[in-house]
Amino acid sequence: MPVSYLVIGVIVLALVVYLIISILAAEKL
Repeated sequence: MPVSYLVIGVIVLALVVYLIISILAAEKL
């Protein structure tokens, strides 16, 4: 498994987590 795929996976996962936190934060406000 190339390292590039691992990096892309980590970036995508970070973006998904950021979006979920943003949505939850928006609902609390």
